[in-house]
Amino acid sequence: MPVLILHWLKTSQERQGLPFYQVLAIFGSREKLSADSSCTTLLFRVREINTSSALYTNRKDKLKLQFQDYESQSEKHSPKQRQIAEVMKTLFHITLVLLVAVTSAIRITSSSLETISSYRQLEYLGFDEPPRYGLKLLNWFIQNCLDNNMVATCKPDQGDYGFHPFYNNERLFPKIWDSSQYTYYSIGNLNSPGANRLPYDIRRYLTQRDLRSNMDRVVVRYNHNNRRIEEIYITAHYSRQETYRIDPELVQSVRSGSNNQDSWIFPACNRREDL
Repeated sequence: MPVLILHWLKTSQERQGLPFYQVLAIFGSREKLSADSSCTTLLFRVREINTSSALYTNRKDKLKLQFQDYESQSEKHSPKQRQIAEVMKTLFHITLVLLVAVTSAIRITSSSLETISSYRQLEYLGFDEPPRYGLKLLNWFIQNCLDNNMVATCKPDQGDYGFHPFYNNERLFPKIWDSSQYTYYSIGNLNSPGANRLPYDIRRYLTQRDLRSNMDRVVVRYNHNNRRIEEIYITAHYSRQETYRIDPELVQSVRSGSNNQDSWIFPACNRREDL
């Protein structure tokens, strides 16, 4: 009789979805089954198995319902999630573009500006074509406001010859991180206070009718601690396309007189009769 009951349990419980090894586990949980087991004991175990099977089925159904509910919720919100993903993707691309633009704007260094190594280059670029005067202004500055160690002999920080601070708001020149030590100063605005002390050859073409007669500037990076001129630039009224760094070797060659072009560019460069 117990053997028949076990056979019935195996077939019926597997049909209900409960693996037979779980049936045996339930049966063997309290006492070992044997051929001598009473029918009452077997029937009691059958009721336990039926109860466990029902719990197993209920748990499986609940999990199935939860999964179906999750799928329905996912389908319900997936359009919104896709919309959010698209917005985030767009914001990422905008941020990337802005980052590249800002980085490109900040990355203006002296090496990114073309370096001028001869007066002939400036002449070719139009800095000595009247009414422009940039080449004469640069030559005068090198020979009259510098010594051989690049120390300023005039006083840009006190407005000599029309010098005034240039704040570099558009990052035309490399950024100054220590503003207490370094400052950019500009000279060449012929209407600035003190500019009338510049030589006549620089000011001779000044007229209100032609903007080119007052467009050239020389900009220097000035060290307040030792009065040294760290960098020299020449620019056509701060146009990025017409701004150039002056090679220090050109400065030294003009200072030493080894540049044979200075005599015909500014023959009176060492005379201060108009100061």
